[in-house]
Amino acid sequence: MIFLRNDSLNTERKGKKMRYLRETINGSNANDYSHIVEIKIFFGNQNLALNKPVKTDGQVPYGTISSVNNGNTNTDDYCDITAPVIIDLGAIELAEKVIVWHYWGDGRKYNCKTEISEDGQNWTTIFDSAVSGTYVETSQGKTHYLN
Repeated sequence: MIFLRNDSLNTERKGKKMRYLRETINGSNANDYSHIVEIKIFFGNQNLALNKPVKTDGQVPYGTISSVNNGNTNTDDYCDITAPVIIDLGAIELAEKVIVWHYWGDGRKYNCKTEISEDGQNWTTIFDSAVSGTYVETSQGKTHYLN
């Protein structure tokens, strides 16, 4: 049985249903490290990902995994990961956009992939730098609209 906590799921607003977000990074044009500053998932003005459980099957050589969705987009509040990170919203939610911040202090570009899933098994890619190309990281983050 699937429980939907977001009452807006029955409206005409656009977005995608999801429970999980997975971010995979494979270094940047500056070095081999994979730095995540922040990930936010929005429906309207509500950040659905704020302080939700985050996990990785890899190591976190620098920083803490909880910095991935603590609301702080300061480029000095990052963690370095060796495997994808997964945010669990706890229930299927309707989301309109995802904003991802990697280390942005020097305008580097990351090799990254952002995916969403309702069940944690079947993933939908919303961005893949191998397909769409890399972009310069900024303090604004990278916004992915889920239409």
